[in-house]
Amino acid sequence: MEQLYTFPNDALSFLDTVVLTVAFPLHAEAMTFDKDAILFKNALDKAEKLLEKSDIASEEQKAQLQAQIERIRNDERTLVSSKGGLVMYVSPEDIYYYHLGLPVDEVVQLDTKANLLPLTEYFQYTNDFDLLVLNQEDIRFFHVTGDVFSEVDLKEQDEDAPQTKADALGTELDGGNLNYGTYNRGGATGAFYHGHQETSQEKDIDRENYFRAVDEYIYRNYSNPEQKPLMLFALDENQAVYRDITSNEHLLEVGVSESGANLADQEIKAKTLDKLEQVIQKEREVLVERFQETSPEFRVDNHLEDLAVRANEGRIEELVLQKGYEAPGTMDEMGRYDAESDANDVIHQIVDRVLMNRGKVFVLDADHLPDDIQITARMRY
Repeated sequence: MEQLYTFPNDALSFLDTVVLTVAFPLHAEAMTFDKDAILFKNALDKAEKLLEKSDIASEEQKAQLQAQIERIRNDERTLVSSKGGLVMYVSPEDIYYYHLGLPVDEVVQLDTKANLLPLTEYFQYTNDFDLLVLNQEDIRFFHVTGDVFSEVDLKEQDEDAPQTKADALGTELDGGNLNYGTYNRGGATGAFYHGHQETSQEKDIDRENYFRAVDEYIYRNYSNPEQKPLMLFALDENQAVYRDITSNEHLLEVGVSESGANLADQEIKAKTLDKLEQVIQKEREVLVERFQETSPEFRVDNHLEDLAVRANEGRIEELVLQKGYEAPGTMDEMGRYDAESDANDVIHQIVDRVLMNRGKVFVLDADHLPDDIQITARMRY
């Protein structure tokens, strides 16, 4: 059993097998744990019933999946003790799961492909990111998943972490140059201590050196290995300096332009989520505007036969579908749409093909789409 954090993820490209997709919301509070445990049990019971009636799984696969379900039942505490949503993908060989920071719709499905829509909807916007609260003297660092903020104790993780400026630069400097020895200017020698003789220029140099040390540390230990966006929480002047020296391509353009030095955790959370909502709203507006400005020859609306073919050919750059939209039929390996099939999985297949071909998929509420649009796509060519 393995927890995943990124999406799209090659681990979910199941081939020549059957996959159980199980998803439901979580609450995490002690008083609701029993409720989540009941949802957990009911979802697995439903999965077992699907398995019993399935005509797409062999007897061997059914036995293997039944064993996987028992294994999942034994890990109930690990899987349910979270807040937001749980999404599991279970094959005869593997069990993958996500703890998402926002609730998900309940799904229990057995198919030859994973149902990726719960992840698509969650990861389409910036919901999972790191937050760097940056000041001239120290930093705080949070993992953010939905509305769950988890502070990382950097010094506990690594005693060499640049939690404070003194950690990174020491307490003795010579005009902003990094050393721990003596200060020498114009033939005079002596110890130099912060706050005693530093000039404004030296403070600027020290700030830049400290921010560079922070940037290198966060990138090396978090942004690069985890491939997660980074939001900056800092005064405008500190934002400007940090953005000028950073080499972190995961740093978001939008940040919180305030000092977090004297803010309580709840204030940091509230201001960050407020900024995040602005970011998501802007991303959504830009997406809809991009589709509206796309010329007709590069856009297909609602026509599943064309969408299936073009998804299969890898021509779709962006796919947008209305939340909850379902359609009858299925598509074969050549991308041919069969509206008469009882499978009713064509939407999931189109989504899967688009993602497999490195396209992007978005799920929007009906009120963010034109009245007559349930599914639409922009073409690469």
